[in-house]
Amino acid sequence: MFADFNFALLDDHRFKEESVREELISPLIKYIGYTNSGDTQIIRNYGLKHPFIFVGTTRKNIAVIPDYLMKVGEKPAWVLEAKSPTESINKTNHTQQAYSYAVHPEIRVNYFALCNGREFVLYNISESKPMVHIPFRAIDQYKDFIKEILSPSNIFTPKDFLLSKDFGLHVKRMGFTPSETILILAARPGYIVKYNDNLFSFPSPVGIDSTTYVGSFDFDLETAMQLLSIIGEKALQDLLQPIKDSILQFHFDENLLLNVEVALPEKEELIENDKEIYLPLIVKNFFKA
Repeated sequence: MFADFNFALLDDHRFKEESVREELISPLIKYIGYTNSGDTQIIRNYGLKHPFIFVGTTRKNIAVIPDYLMKVGEKPAWVLEAKSPTESINKTNHTQQAYSYAVHPEIRVNYFALCNGREFVLYNISESKPMVHIPFRAIDQYKDFIKEILSPSNIFTPKDFLLSKDFGLHVKRMGFTPSETILILAARPGYIVKYNDNLFSFPSPVGIDSTTYVGSFDFDLETAMQLLSIIGEKALQDLLQPIKDSILQFHFDENLLLNVEVALPEKEELIENDKEIYLPLIVKNFFKA
């Protein structure tokens, strides 16, 4: 598709973002199957009515609008942000901005991409690592794989929705720092796992704008003591009992709800297993819902 394109042009200062869009991105989008005819649309610079997102009770403003929103039958499908060849698409703020647009309540798509003519990167919002991250000059070798994921006929297939959306990764990609706290209302812990005398953790679904994320929340012994006034002394003592096996799992009343103040860990520690990658958040305070 780009065998005849002179990639040396990317080093010419006159080859700016608009050239990347017209010479490289537009042909790729059309190859994937999107045009402004039939059931598909390519919308440039789509404006949001409400350019912010609530995470817990905290409002995060969206500072940029990616250049392309692809639709199928009036339904948003995926987004792409273009950059000039002099800008790095690996900068954290660029990824955060594109992600925040993809998960916005007015958009809600599973995929977002960035391209500066030198590189192309494609993310699924549920995964921490890119699905595709390649030099754009190699795009012809990957174009069919990309088309298989993003084409109008495949973009909404059920497999796209089987991946759980991790709340910790969501918080990180929204641009929060460890110094910022987020208040989660009505978390439903279900159970707490005690790994050692100073490490406890519980999972909970977190609903945001009708989208459900799965959060993993870690806390230490000092924070665990805050549960005394919420779950009672006996339940707390059961939780604090010595570990006999490798871990202890304490089950709560299924109707227990907690308000939880959380933050990103000072040192990012992604946890990966054969099913998922997730980022635990740190509980700062517990409050009874």
